[in-house]
Formats: sequence, structure tokens, C-alpha cells
Amino acid sequence: MTKFNPEGTPVYSTYFGGSGIESTDGGGIAVDVAGSVYLVGHTSSTDFPTHNPLQPAYGGGQWDAFITKLAPDGRALIYSTYFGSSGTDRGNRIAVDSLGNAYVTLNVDSNDVPTVSPVQPAYGGGTEDSFLAKLSPDGRTLIYSTFHLPWRQRARSDSRRRGYRRLGQRLHRRFYRFNRFPNRKPPAAHFRWRPEGWLGGENF
Repeated sequence: MTKFNPEGTPVYSTYFGGSGIESTDGGGIAVDVAGSVYLVGHTSSTDFPTHNPLQPAYGGGQWDAFITKLAPDGRALIYSTYFGSSGTDRGNRIAVDSLGNAYVTLNVDSNDVPTVSPVQPAYGGGTEDSFLAKLSPDGRTLIYSTFHLPWRQRARSDSRRRGYRRLGQRLHRRFYRFNRFPNRKPPAAHFRWRPEGWLGGENF
């Protein structure tokens, strides 16, 4: 992970992981008002670096999610924890509020992920469930955590996503068939499905 200043000069740069495989994506990072950095992702390492952990040990399965908070200068872990179960748990997205509470989304495939004040207390079925959790600023407390989206609802969402992707592809082909302007942006760029539920700039 690397932090750059506005001129593009690295402020700090560090490896972060264990002896296995670690993975994050573009939505797996957030920064609070003080400059602390929050990460969510998933790891196969049983020796992943932890500090003040909510869950100190690897839970099992192919992956465990991890949630980490770094100090603004990148030199210290404020907390770093596994978050998972006996199955496979993958961290996807993270957000942080003005108080430093972290909100994470995961995909899980087992029924023993820890829940607190859950909207949906049990695994809904299918290959995976979505999972939501809120952690306190020090990372030591789960404020709430819950399964979310039974597999039938998720299947409908996946079907809708595939439908919008096909729509974007058709528009892209039609644009270049009838309007071959090299500097124009193709309509498909405005009709990409995004996981947050946006299509062409309008939330639905």
C-alpha cells in the first residue's frame, strides 16, 4: 500500500500480509478525517499481521476476511483483525463515518460468522450470502453484524446485473455501427453495472 502527496511523491509505502495470499479491490480502502487508512479484503494466511484483534486467529475455509486500520503516518497498526468463520469469507467494501466507525461488506458461505443485533441472524442459503458489519473506532467491538440478502434475492440481482451488461454491450455496438466518431465517448461507458447499484448515474 502506498500513499502519495498531491505532487505524486510517495509519503509511505509498505507491504502488508502474511505467508499466504492477500486480496483487496478498489472498494476495499477508506480514509477518515484524521488520515487513518482502513482496509478490508481477504487472506489465506494463518500468520496475517494482527493488532488489538477482534478475532486473533484464522477461522478456516479458503479465505478469511480481514479488517485493518493504519495510523495516518502509516507506521503503526491501530487494529488489524481476521473476520470470518469455518467457511470462506471475502471482504469487499469498507466505509468510515466521522467518528471512526468502520462499515464493511463481505460475502460468506457458512452459518457461523459472528452476528450482533442481526437483521438476518442465519445464513440464507445458496452459494454465498452478503454480510454487513459495523466496528467501533478501536476495532475491539462489533456494534452490529448481520447476514443480508437470501440467495433468491441475490439471484434476481445477479440476473438484473447481467441484463444491464448486455444492454450496455448492445448500445456500444450500435453506437460504433452508426456513429463512427473517434473522440466521442461510447454510450456503454454510461451503462456499466456497478456493485453499489448505480446505472448511468442514477441510483435504483
